[in-house]
Amino acid sequence: MNIPSFFKHTNLEKTLLIGYYGGTNFGDELLLELIQTILYKHNVKDVTIRYTTPSLFNVYHNSYGYKVIDAGLLQLLKSIFKNKNILVGGGGFWGLDFNLNTFLMGVVLFFARFILFKRIYLLGVGYYNSASAFASVGAWFAGTSANKIFARDHESFVNFKKTLIFTKHKLILDDDIAMYTNEIMENLFLDSEYKPPNNLENIFKNHTKIVALRRFHNKQIYENFIHIV
Repeated sequence: MNIPSFFKHTNLEKTLLIGYYGGTNFGDELLLELIQTILYKHNVKDVTIRYTTPSLFNVYHNSYGYKVIDAGLLQLLKSIFKNKNILVGGGGFWGLDFNLNTFLMGVVLFFARFILFKRIYLLGVGYYNSASAFASVGAWFAGTSANKIFARDHESFVNFKKTLIFTKHKLILDDDIAMYTNEIMENLFLDSEYKPPNNLENIFKNHTKIVALRRFHNKQIYENFIHIV
């Protein structure tokens, strides 16, 4: 199973979608746009999206009529009670960018799975060697809670496998969701005017250099990145 087949074969009606959304990181906005488009094209009607600044949602995204909530804890808890599924939609959660909010997310997922019996899915997530001991505890909470984990690279796959006891049936090595942009758009928009660039898949496969925009909490890493670019 990979991420596209997961969407095809999983009932995701009444889903809460969470991630690093609404924080001005265009990579994460791409993940959100892909996921909500897939859900819409698979006729999933009831979706709630957690977004840091709901007033900006329509600036960056198509609107499919899904409910958009802010990042407040009360809204999050209400949505967890209301929905059957919680979808963590991609991102390097456990690594250099790990923070208290990400740790609390893992605890909330643990509560949702084992107290409220929700279904938890981690799609295209990253768990890296740069993760602190605190981050590893957070990854344990989130990974233990998950019904399925799609690790977005080999390093993340290995770290989840080392951290978790029961991984045989739920841990899957796959790609970042963004790697499926071409495939997803081709399959979902055959009846539209959208035409993905023909060379997009080759850009990723051939490791052509791509310049990305992002923030770094660590000043030294930031300065090194700027120097390389």
